[in-house]
Amino acid sequence: MTHSLLLRWAAALWIALTGAATAQSFSEQVAGIYTTAPDFDFAVQLTLWPDGDGFAGDALIAAARYPVYGEQDGPALRGVFDVDGTLQRFTFLPSKSGQVAMQFSGEPAPILMTRAALPGFTGRFAGEFGVVTVRNRDGRLVADWIDTSGDAHVGTGTSQGLRIAFPDLPASIYFEPQKAAYYLDLPNYFGTVSRRAVPLRLGPDESADFKTLASALDAAPKGSTIEIMPGTYSGAAQASKQVKLEGFGQLGDVVLTADSGTVLHWTANGGSLRNVAIRVPENGIGVDLNDGTMSVLGATVTSATGAVGIAATGSGALSVKTTTLSGGDHGIKATDFTGQLTVADITASDTAKSILSVENTPPTTEIKIEGSRFSNSASNALRLKDVGKVLVSNNTISDVRVGLHHSGGNYAHIEANTLSNIGAHGIWFEGQHADSIHLSDNKIDEVAQACLLLNSLTFPERGVGLRGNQFHNCNRIAVAVVGEDTVANSAGLVLQDEAHHGSATHLAVYAPVPVKLERVQFKTSSGPGVVLGDGATLTAKETKVLGSGEAGIVAVGKEINVILDNTQVSASGKSGIVLSGSVIAQINDAVVSNNQSHGIELHQGTQIGGFANNAVSNNQGAGILVSGVVFAPDGGNEISGNVEGDIKRQ
Repeated sequence: MTHSLLLRWAAALWIALTGAATAQSFSEQVAGIYTTAPDFDFAVQLTLWPDGDGFAGDALIAAARYPVYGEQDGPALRGVFDVDGTLQRFTFLPSKSGQVAMQFSGEPAPILMTRAALPGFTGRFAGEFGVVTVRNRDGRLVADWIDTSGDAHVGTGTSQGLRIAFPDLPASIYFEPQKAAYYLDLPNYFGTVSRRAVPLRLGPDESADFKTLASALDAAPKGSTIEIMPGTYSGAAQASKQVKLEGFGQLGDVVLTADSGTVLHWTANGGSLRNVAIRVPENGIGVDLNDGTMSVLGATVTSATGAVGIAATGSGALSVKTTTLSGGDHGIKATDFTGQLTVADITASDTAKSILSVENTPPTTEIKIEGSRFSNSASNALRLKDVGKVLVSNNTISDVRVGLHHSGGNYAHIEANTLSNIGAHGIWFEGQHADSIHLSDNKIDEVAQACLLLNSLTFPERGVGLRGNQFHNCNRIAVAVVGEDTVANSAGLVLQDEAHHGSATHLAVYAPVPVKLERVQFKTSSGPGVVLGDGATLTAKETKVLGSGEAGIVAVGKEINVILDNTQVSASGKSGIVLSGSVIAQINDAVVSNNQSHGIELHQGTQIGGFANNAVSNNQGAGILVSGVVFAPDGGNEISGNVEGDIKRQ
């Protein structure tokens, strides 16, 4: 290299640094120079910036811009350089003087390539190519690649001079003798690469650290990850330290099982189980969480007769997501569990008892069941007994005896669920509830008995509220309030903006409970639309009862109160409104029309506290049938067009 050549390089470098393009850098201004290969006697200017875990930039070479790509390797930046369409490897080395050297090896890179340091022949790197892991197994190099579709590929290294190749893998290892350094080369890929910790390996082949799950869990340090290679692993195991268990390959390639008892006992405070299939033996437990915290993600749990897929007791927390559970007695069962339970996006089915059962949790315990699918159980989809705070939302429940059976708790919010083909009741509440019960935007269809059953319920402090629900084709009753042990309060039951149709009866209240209807539409029932028994109170505002097979509203019994305000009762198969017994009623601004018998029947014991501005017309019987009652309507009523007269007294 001559003195004149150095001067020519220096001049070119000065022009590049003082030209239109001002260099930027991650540490002051960066100038680049050239070195060993005579083909590269030109000035270089770099603009570098962080790009994830790598660096990218531009090079100004002979007044033309070329891309520079690199991967940070300790103090150096290594990568490839595009020179007139030919990719060359380079090393970018900072120096103490503030100048840097850009060394071109003169070795053409066959294609775009990223290089990452590989200390001790061990490392894991991830990028858009997937994940490549290299391990040293007793002097042999074993590499695996999880491609972008999740498929696993494993290869053993074969030496080719200074390079070790892995057949069918997108990587090789290059040794630089002058630096005594190893690098993982990734041909066909150019972009950022992130370094990850190398996990422990459980598997049947030479790439594995352990052959059994029990030995891996015993040896694993706290916080480590254990990768499980495809295969079936039999035998009980216990996780007492925080650890991540991750199955390799497609779901179902890794199977955990046991001949009897529990497959995996978990007492660790933290960790997860991902992408594995668990086969639970007869009367056994798949995962038994006891005073621990864990997540189950992307798993399948198949249970034999009498078994439980996932069980939880004691303190801690359990999260089950994107998992499929089937068979056995229960998919998930939590008893005396004081921690948070989260269930999201699971599919659970085919159990002999309740698919998900939770019993005896403190009032502050949170239970979230979201976005999941429950089906095919001879019992309940969800069974909750004496539990804390419950949120059940956006689930699909079908082909079970009871959708949700909830007896005793703090508060329950049931939102945007879809229930269909239910053998008994859609949603069933009973027992003592402390704070509130709220149902909104649920769709319940094809139920053999009640869509919503409130049976012997001690009403919560803030009552029971329904808003925006749609109950269809409830073969007996859409909303039933029954039970001699019912304890109500002034908050009672409130229905707002509801739309129910096609049931035998839309609303039946056989308990001393105040019920408020606001903007509710009951349409098409085979029996009476609304039935009120002893002690019931009904306040209806802006409500419609249309197309009842029998009477629209029937109140027969003792100490019943009825207030109808701006309510329509029309097209009933019998009379529109029937009041009999010890009933106190106020009917104002109502429309009672086109009923097949009388518009309104007032029988002995009924007291009318107000009757004004009503329209009673076009009924096939009398407009108002008065039997044994003193009836003197207030002003503003329009009673006309009724076949048997407007007011008929008996």
